[in-house]
Amino acid sequence: MNKQIPIWICIFLFLAFAVSAKTEPQIVFTEQGLAIEYPAYIHHEQNTHFNLHTHVINSSNGIIIDNTSTKCFIHIYNITGDHIVKLDMGYSAVDPEFELYIGAGNFSKLGSYAYIIQCNGTEGGDFVRGFFEITEDGMPQKVLSDSTSSISITVFILVIMFVILFIGLTQEFTEHKVANLIIKRCFVAVGLYLMVLNSAIMATFASVSNLGVANEMFRYMWFFGTAGWVALLILMFKTILDIITVYKEEQVKMRLGE
Repeated sequence: MNKQIPIWICIFLFLAFAVSAKTEPQIVFTEQGLAIEYPAYIHHEQNTHFNLHTHVINSSNGIIIDNTSTKCFIHIYNITGDHIVKLDMGYSAVDPEFELYIGAGNFSKLGSYAYIIQCNGTEGGDFVRGFFEITEDGMPQKVLSDSTSSISITVFILVIMFVILFIGLTQEFTEHKVANLIIKRCFVAVGLYLMVLNSAIMATFASVSNLGVANEMFRYMWFFGTAGWVALLILMFKTILDIITVYKEEQVKMRLGE
């Protein structure tokens, strides 16, 4: 029995070596299909044509795909959902790329449009989709409604600010001098805060409306914002001192029986 032990050890070592010598199978995952590359403009001028240029690429190796194995087409929908364009794209061997001339009549209405570009063939398939805006000059539209709203809000806050400041500086609310002082200073503090808020609104309005004075408006906002907060701090400390002074005067009057 002891003589058989070396034999079993040799068999065990041989089997272990044979198992460890096996090579693990390597699995390589390769992305298959097509990739579509094109200039994705988001604004286009009303009543002007558009030349669409699209490159179709093999996703696994980056090779350009031509029209011998693949066909591309485009769908365009207008703001009401009407299917205004459904065309097959041509191919230029010179560039090389798929291309299509889209007539100006398809872009006669202002508003948002949607599109789908799809390519299919023996190499696989792919599609892209997106939106674009038809504007009068091909540039982003200024949000006039938002601008008008911002002006209205600015004027409204200015009016409220002046009314509150006027009330706080001129009106008397109670015969109790300390309480009257606190109420008046609260009105002034609210007016100063509205001044800070209004400067921020005007700067934001200039930026959103693409006005040429946006930088100046932000400097204006910084100046009045800083001045407003400093004024609020000064007002707070002055109010505390004035309350102490008025309270002492009232105490003196009470002792003198006035």
